[in-house]
Amino acid sequence: MVVPDIDEKAIGDRARDQPLALVSQIALAKADALLSSVTQDSHPGAVLLTGDQVVTYEGAIREKPASVEEAREFIESYGRAPCGTVGAVCLHDLASGRRVLGVDVAQITYAPMPAEVVDELVADEMTMWCAGGLMVEHPASSAYLQAIEGGVDNVMGLSSRLVASLLAELRAPADAGSVVLRQRSWAVVGDVLNPNKAASRIVARLESQGRPVALVNPRDKTGKCFPSLAAAVQAGAVDAVGALAPALAQSVPAVCPRKRRPRHPPPPPHPSASACADLVISPALGVGVVEDMWRLGIRYLFVQPGADSERVLQRARELGLVVETGCVLIQEIPPALPAASPKL
Repeated sequence: MVVPDIDEKAIGDRARDQPLALVSQIALAKADALLSSVTQDSHPGAVLLTGDQVVTYEGAIREKPASVEEAREFIESYGRAPCGTVGAVCLHDLASGRRVLGVDVAQITYAPMPAEVVDELVADEMTMWCAGGLMVEHPASSAYLQAIEGGVDNVMGLSSRLVASLLAELRAPADAGSVVLRQRSWAVVGDVLNPNKAASRIVARLESQGRPVALVNPRDKTGKCFPSLAAAVQAGAVDAVGALAPALAQSVPAVCPRKRRPRHPPPPPHPSASACADLVISPALGVGVVEDMWRLGIRYLFVQPGADSERVLQRARELGLVVETGCVLIQEIPPALPAASPKL
């Protein structure tokens, strides 16, 4: 690990910048700062990984508490509304000079914590070193932690699903075309069983290009397709890293050795770096589908005409999804990305 010599506080405007833009700027600045000392000569064949993360609460960026009083204020507020983390990762191939950047977000929901629990958290010196005073691994608050959406590893500082997808992008040829259209496994969301609708023709086009396609229609009553993306993932119809979960569960200790604190179990299997959802559905349902993608770890989104409302597109970008608009029926579909390494 190498620490870049940069002044992060001088990058961006924490009062006005969007969290995704801020962490992206800092991750890129760290990579730029390290390239003079981390080179192909010193680290042959290596990929440089840099990143940054902030905690957010009701849209505002939270940094490390400036005082015990601020730490207390932060922690008490998490029982009133969910907080989140926004993290960026930059991968830079030292041999080729190619670079990819991505963002992932997580949401953490707590029940209100009693005063004695807040006191214990504030008394822990580590709280003052954590952005937003947030420590999801602390045993004092574990009974009040209701949900983590987006992955525990994401909250802890490095999203494995994001790193996997970025590595797949980095390994692809530089001229391979649209990163969204290159995804191997697809889910088409719309009126997929109606031959008179575009969704069914999109399914046929993708299958003719050798792409496995899961058929999803939240309005279907026939039972002949999946009612949700979650159902498609659970059934294995969307490319998933199911084999990783048992190995991860066995390899993660019950406590963190350094602090002797309980660790949360690893996240459930999530779709691999090569899954994409194609929206051919009313924007009224599109936002919910986009949020399901984020929860499931499906990072790539293709949006057809008529489904591409500004609300859908904005929500997808807020969640760090890679979005492309257009029409699969007429666009060239490039060869699929190589499979992600199971060692991830």
